[in-house]
Amino acid sequence: MRAETVRVNGLLEDGRFTASLDPTRALQPPEAKVAVPHFNFAPLQNALGGLDGAAAAFETARGEGSPAGSTLRSLNKLLYTSERLLTREHGLPGRPWYRHHIYAPGFYTGYGAKTFPGVREAIEQRRFHEVDEQIVIVADILEVFAARLVEATQLLSPSTATQ
Repeated sequence: MRAETVRVNGLLEDGRFTASLDPTRALQPPEAKVAVPHFNFAPLQNALGGLDGAAAAFETARGEGSPAGSTLRSLNKLLYTSERLLTREHGLPGRPWYRHHIYAPGFYTGYGAKTFPGVREAIEQRRFHEVDEQIVIVADILEVFAARLVEATQLLSPSTATQ
């Protein structure tokens, strides 16, 4: 996206679009695009790293056997309520009714799923002022989800859980 923006803006500055237009038609050259800024994905990368670690510890503990009785019920409740942690009350930008921040139908593409839709659509639609805020929201969601996995791991095997 950044390279394409630089290329198109360069063609505009050189007057190439204007030179190639048919004077008998009412076409105009495209407008110059705002330069694509650099974004700080570190919070998202750190959260994904924490989630990877929590998931690996959970998988190890899960392989050691299954708990019984009330521990199993507690574990099941933690797991079946976990996806709710991936939502936020305020919803997605432009779609407050859609609250899941990990995947969503594309705003313009319909049913095709988009991952991290708040971040991805802000970039794709060139709403650059929203990107950093959406990165922080998704990172927070992933950290909360990772903490839930740690909690579940502690129920399975207290010695395997990591913080």
